[in-house]
Formats: sequence, C-alpha cells, structure tokens
Amino acid sequence: MTPHELESFQGAAQDAGVVFFFSGEFTPSGVEALGLALRRRLEELDVPGKPSRRIFSAFVEMAQNVLHYAVCTAHASPSDVAEADGGRRGTIAIGDGGDHHWIACSNEVRADQVPRIAERLAAIARMSPAQLREAYVRQLQNETHEQEDPLSRGAGLGLLTIARAARAPLEHAFVPVQGSGGALQRFVLCARLDGAPPVEAR
Repeated sequence: MTPHELESFQGAAQDAGVVFFFSGEFTPSGVEALGLALRRRLEELDVPGKPSRRIFSAFVEMAQNVLHYAVCTAHASPSDVAEADGGRRGTIAIGDGGDHHWIACSNEVRADQVPRIAERLAAIARMSPAQLREAYVRQLQNETHEQEDPLSRGAGLGLLTIARAARAPLEHAFVPVQGSGGALQRFVLCARLDGAPPVEAR
C-alpha cells in the first residue's frame, strides 16, 4: 500500500463513519481481545448503555459467525476447500450513521452453504418483532439443535440475536470469490442498530 492509497482508505472510512475496524484472522483469543478493545472504544465515544449493549451483542454474534462458518483458507484451493485447515479470516466494521450505528461483517463460505444461509435470512426477514422473540426463545431452548442441524452450529440463534437488536431488516449479499473456481463466496451481513424506532416499534 502506498501513502496515497492509505490516505484514500482512511478518507473512505471516515466518510462512512467507521469507528471500529478489523480485518484478518479470527481466533477465540483474538475475538476476546477485540471485544475488550470495542468496549473501550464505545466508552470513548460515550455510546449510551442500551445502544452499546446492542452493538457489542451484534459484534459477538458476527465474530462467532466468522469463527464457526468462515472457510479455512490458509492453504485452500478450489479442489480442497472443504477439507482445508488453517486460519479463518474475516472483516468486521462498526460505524456511526448519524441517528444510528451500523455493523457489518464479511467472510468466505463454501458455495454449497449459500442456499442454507440465504433461506435462513429470508425467513428471519419475514418475521415480526413478536415472531423474532418467539423464534429466539424456541431456538434457545432447543437442546437437540446441534444434532438435528450440525452444520449451523447455532448460527440460527446468532442471526436471530442480531435481527432482534436491529432497527431495520438485516441486509446481506453473496459475492463470488475470484480464483476459487466457484467453490467460495463472500458472505456480507450488515445491520443498523440503535436509534428510533427501536426493533419493538417496527
């Protein structure tokens, strides 16, 4: 990266209202450290208690999404992506949108997982606040979920947690990863948090 490119990157981040950003390998200890850094950052910004808790909750769920779902790409190729073992990489950003905060996360997933994720997000988007609460409690009490759906590893609960904290429906996209031979797609998830109207008033 050149000085000019860095300046452009910083300018774009400022224009987007970015207040917290990380891109790289996600590990349990790394996520814990990021969580502590985020708490300090929210305190520096004087974000009130309830919005701060919503932001932190969404951060935890998105970080766990990377830890559990991002394909290990340390030495993956289109032929061995399903078996690759290595770092799970992703990007997470939090920003100030004026009357709300936003949080966005992206990571690479196997292309064959895309329909499952898209279907789950579509179902969540159709839920009312009351249905979100009901689905969240039902999933929380489902002790056999991992046996019934071992691939999700609780992601349904994580997405419901983010959706309940959001002030608007979640936004997402799947972008083919160049050079993966169609084996990988980048999953991008965005949520707008805090500010009027709260999720209960949707």
